[in-house]
Amino acid sequence: MKRNIFIGSTLAALLLALGIGQGLLEKQAAAQDKSNKIQVPRFEVDPTFPKPLPNHWYQGMSIGVGVDANDHVWIVHRPDTVNALEAAEDPTGTWRREVNRRLATDYAELFGRIDMLVMLKVPDFAAVRANRRLQEQKLGAGPAVMDDAALDRFLAHYQRLTEWMFAEMPPRADILLDIGRDQRPTRLSTTARSV
Repeated sequence: MKRNIFIGSTLAALLLALGIGQGLLEKQAAAQDKSNKIQVPRFEVDPTFPKPLPNHWYQGMSIGVGVDANDHVWIVHRPDTVNALEAAEDPTGTWRREVNRRLATDYAELFGRIDMLVMLKVPDFAAVRANRRLQEQKLGAGPAVMDDAALDRFLAHYQRLTEWMFAEMPPRADILLDIGRDQRPTRLSTTARSV
């Protein structure tokens, strides 16, 4: 009973925050743009990127860049951001390039229409797998239900993007709802621009 009240209260608070945030954002947008035209950012994609890299350089996820006093560029790099599936079945990066192209074109326009970004954030990719495994178990048996091997293969297609979102999305989310390993909300936070 307490759980239902907690979930209902959390949902009601989230809806209230979304309604208030939308109203405030509309006022702010109207004040900034008297013509009330919403401008969507445009991205230009280099279709030749990424080219094969020289000197055994590695393409993956960089999480930080810095320049020291001698103008040396230092890059903090996360190893193994190209998973085993991508390394074996997409060694030239064709699929990765197509995903990046779609994110910069088709999806950029869609994402530009979002008034408020709400992220339900689990602790890590292992939690994504555990949650998806639970969903498969709830489906029961049948040809559409994935076993562990099929589930791992399915999730591998989205691992790199999901892990990138774990690092990239929380700072720009208007509302961030942290979800624990038990699938229960642990923390709700908002940004100044969403209030």
